[in-house]
Amino acid sequence: MASDFSRYKHLLATLFASLAVIAAMTSGVDVAQAHGSREAGRPHAGPDAKGGRHYGAEARRHHRSCRRCRKRHRTVRPRQRVDSQVAVTSSAPDPAVPSVPVVPAPAGQQVYLGATVAGSVYGEQSNPPWNMKPLETFEEHSGHAVAILQVHQSWGSIDPNVLRRIQARGAVPMLITEYNDLSQVVNGSQDAAIKAMNTAISAYGGPVLLRWDWEMNGDWYPWGGQGQANEWVTAYRHLHDQLTAPNVSWIWNPNVYNPNVTGPGASGNPALWYPGDAYVDWMGADGYSYGTETFAKVFGPTYKLFQELAPDKPIILPEWAASNQAGRKAAYISEAFQQVPTAFPAIKAMIYYNDTLGSGKDWPLENLAAAESAYRAGSAAAPFAATPNTVGKLAVP
Repeated sequence: MASDFSRYKHLLATLFASLAVIAAMTSGVDVAQAHGSREAGRPHAGPDAKGGRHYGAEARRHHRSCRRCRKRHRTVRPRQRVDSQVAVTSSAPDPAVPSVPVVPAPAGQQVYLGATVAGSVYGEQSNPPWNMKPLETFEEHSGHAVAILQVHQSWGSIDPNVLRRIQARGAVPMLITEYNDLSQVVNGSQDAAIKAMNTAISAYGGPVLLRWDWEMNGDWYPWGGQGQANEWVTAYRHLHDQLTAPNVSWIWNPNVYNPNVTGPGASGNPALWYPGDAYVDWMGADGYSYGTETFAKVFGPTYKLFQELAPDKPIILPEWAASNQAGRKAAYISEAFQQVPTAFPAIKAMIYYNDTLGSGKDWPLENLAAAESAYRAGSAAAPFAATPNTVGKLAVP
């Protein structure tokens, strides 16, 4: 028994000694050093190495021969889901464009849908409301009733009956009129014309959206350009103070602005033309996609600026449309209807420009069957069911 016990004791001692040797050998080997021995001269790129981590192409450049850790440094990008029925063409990212979150529309979110409808698109000689056939055709093609219809009236010569023809169709007139010589508005020599317009709008009694000397931050109209900004503001305020009809809503309406777009023909910063909160009911922005632009790229920077200037004011798009020059017209229209209620909730009215501007531009929906379908599908969503009131000032939906 004693000899057996001694033999077992000797075996246990030998085992413990072997384990101790193994532990000592292993403790002297560092994992990072082992990695470096296979890739001499390269810094360790593990999570504990300060300043040694690389991603994407940079990681592949530093670890071309490192088969073991290549996957560790490869960035994973989520795939975008793209509707198979909509062609999407990528465009260069713009740092001024806000991201577009995909979130449900807020409960009760409502947007008026309107249009500028040209009779020439349908082979007609005159426009609504004088000739209602083009409007009826547009509504049939778009699948949606027009809540706001743009109409032009000459300075000082507004006809209440023209406004009533629009009202009879269940729509609100977005009235545009202009005067080229700002100095004559400022010095009061046009007060009689302003008074006549005030009388006509008051006699009508229904809601009117007034859009005067629009896109003033561009240089393509006589009243536009940065050199006239101060005079434009003074003229706008004078007109506002003289035209006091209680049923008129004032649209302050620059062209869309992007601080990254400069040079001839670029729009100036609209803030230079802002007359103050007391003179504005709706913030307006005109913008078009000429090809590759997304909806967020066209309107995003201006929307951000409007929220900084007057966060409590509703926004209207008095002119919006898209060209199919880059094959994105249908996709652009779909983006507008998908993103306005969620990413741009301050936009409360959208007026599609169904005209050619007299230069053959392919803005009309009818120029592309897919665009017409995109408008019909997008406008059928619940947020675009808003209908306007018929008396007094236009309510914000």
